[in-house]
Formats: sequence, C-alpha cells, structure tokens
Amino acid sequence: MRRPYRTFIHRIDELERILRFLYEEMKNTRDGEGSMSEQLTTERYDTFMEIGDSMYTLDVVEKQLVKLHKDFLEFQQNNQSLLEQKYKCIEEKWVLSTARMSNPSRQRSTSTQMG
Repeated sequence: MRRPYRTFIHRIDELERILRFLYEEMKNTRDGEGSMSEQLTTERYDTFMEIGDSMYTLDVVEKQLVKLHKDFLEFQQNNQSLLEQKYKCIEEKWVLSTARMSNPSRQRSTSTQMG
C-alpha cells in the first residue's frame, strides 16, 4: 500500500518539533517584561482562515521555520560564547585586583616610576 502523503506528515512532524522547541526556549527566555512566550500571539484562527491558502504553503512555512530555528541555534551558541568570555574577564579582573592588594609595595613602586 503506497501512501503519497507520508512525506508531508514527516515534514509537518518536524515543523511541529521545531515549533515546540522554539516555544519552550521562548518560555525560558526572559526580557524586561517577563517571559517572551507571554508576548507571543496565538490562537488567531479566524485571521488564519481569512487569509486562506493564498499566503501559507508548506514549502514557504517550512523554509521560514527552518531558517528561524537555525538562526536561533546560532544565537544560543553566540550567547554561550559571549557569556564564557564575560566570565573569563570577570575572573581575570578579580585575580588582578587580588594580586594588587596582596603586594602593595609593588603598586607604590610602579606608581612612582610613572610619575
């Protein structure tokens, strides 16, 4: 028995997985006004039905959603990298601060050499 719609079902399942992932990430992400998922507009079925088939096709929606997913994953990686750099800088700052406090005579000698 051949099922030509099977590939469409797999594509829709994949899109649904991406949507769930993005929604969960938005729920966990906070900005100044609360979680981002609270600002998400959902359940506008009437508007969707009014637009009809003219705007939404599976290929276009899939392409946009896959791009959004890819961009979001890149954002997460970049954010993680920036956080690691930030924490390294903070650590270096405190190490230098502690080194200066533990050796005040060296700090005085370098300030007199400059002046």
